[in-house]
Amino acid sequence: MKKFLLMMLAVCLVPVMGMAETKTYTDNLVVTINDASTQPQETTIFFTDNGDGTCNFALNNFCLEAGDSKMGVGNIKVDTLTYAVGEDGIGVFSCDRVIQISKGD
Repeated sequence: MKKFLLMMLAVCLVPVMGMAETKTYTDNLVVTINDASTQPQETTIFFTDNGDGTCNFALNNFCLEAGDSKMGVGNIKVDTLTYAVGEDGIGVFSCDRVIQISKGD
């Protein structure tokens, strides 16, 4: 009976351990296009570590601001983005593919 209960507990914990946790980060974002940079704008990103060296990255309702001009871009989402963590603990992302931008709120 003890072995059965222990096995059932292990089976129930495996899906929980495999679930990815999404973290929210809010900080200043600077966008650079053709060597011209925007002023820092407070932005929130959603980061999910998939546990296999990939992550999901989402930037919802992104607006590109330059001076008095503001352009709504939309929701930017990149799934299975390969990343590495350096010795300093900072993550480095690399992506060379088409990214779909969906309509924001």
